[in-house]
Amino acid sequence: MKKIIMMIIIGIILGSCGELRYGIQKTINEAELERQAKILREKEAGGSGEKDEKIVEEAIKDISVRSINKRVQFGETTL
Repeated sequence: MKKIIMMIIIGIILGSCGELRYGIQKTINEAELERQAKILREKEAGGSGEKDEKIVEEAIKDISVRSINKRVQFGETTL
């Protein structure tokens, strides 16, 4: 009887190893994503908040005072 119970317990433990590895890998991936998000916030990227809004407002003011040209040149192409 003890041998049967031990075999069942060992089977359960060995069967859960795959899920344990999956859980560890998932945790590592989530930590990496969080680290990348933190770097983007520090570099004033898309999720930077107030700093990003100030930059956008300054750009809008700068663009609004520019003269409007009817021709735009990209390299050798003129539109």
